[in-house]
Amino acid sequence: MWTGNLAHKGKAGGQIIVRSEAIQASNEAIKFRMSTRQLNNAGGGCMGMCQEPRRYKIAIQKMVPGTNNFATVWASPQVANGPNGQFGEITLPLSQICNADKNA
Repeated sequence: MWTGNLAHKGKAGGQIIVRSEAIQASNEAIKFRMSTRQLNNAGGGCMGMCQEPRRYKIAIQKMVPGTNNFATVWASPQVANGPNGQFGEITLPLSQICNADKNA
């Protein structure tokens, strides 16, 4: 963790805190397919009088160590309307998902 003070025109402006972890080298990756079926993503259309399908995204997130925050490691492209989405084959490096720790 690194901490530094911020200043603007000689006045104290706050503090910046940078938390990071070393990325473990790994040639391993995961491959998977993802789809949605009969997703209830309808919302108010026709000025709230009828249901219309909404666009959506799917994201995979991991917890940032030492915080209560999450970071997005993968996000689908926006899916246009409809309850059924196909995302095809997705390949992500294991280091990106869990820092190459299979027990994480």
